Amino acid sequence: MDCKGFEDLISAYADGETTGEEAQLVEAHLKACRACGRRLAFIRRSKDILASMPAPEAPADLKAALRVAAAQAEARSRAEPERPGSPSGKALAAGALAGALPGRAEPRPAGPTLLDRTSAWMGTLSPRYGLAFGLAAFLLVGLWFERRQDDPVPIDVMLSAHRRYALAQPLARTDSDPGSVDAPADDLEDDETDD
Repeated sequence: MDCKGFEDLISAYADGETTGEEAQLVEAHLKACRACGRRLAFIRRSKDILASMPAPEAPADLKAALRVAAAQAEARSRAEPERPGSPSGKALAAGALAGALPGRAEPRPAGPTLLDRTSAWMGTLSPRYGLAFGLAAFLLVGLWFERRQDDPVPIDVMLSAHRRYALAQPLARTDSDPGSVDAPADDLEDDETDD
């Protein structure tokens, strides 16, 4: 494999993301190729410099802006009209009252029902359209009933979780990095390859 094939592997090697076999390949190549050794040294030095930089501070008004945006989103969701198809309390009460009242049931008009008409219409289409329509209807009904509101996460919790993650994922190379092959770090600007 030439140097072009090792570019991604060297970067992954510097990050400690290579398998044992890949690490052995990279180490063998680094012993024979000064240009790739310089590339590895440059990547490691760049990581060290980035890790030594202070973490950027969030703007002072970020927390307040997030709280306002969350409150507005919550107000919009509460002001959302009832979903179509969900019976309101008045409709349920009217239905219960109508069912409890004595009376004569109206005879249904003779003729095909909605189910009969739908079945006939589906029968005129090819089976694949019927299957696609049925699957789409099944998925839509399932998604409609599974729709739920997630519990809101407080902004303080989100920001502290992000900070903990940023602190736990350092950019700098540690001593526990696999493969600590020392590569010459001179002439980093030189892009010539030694194969």
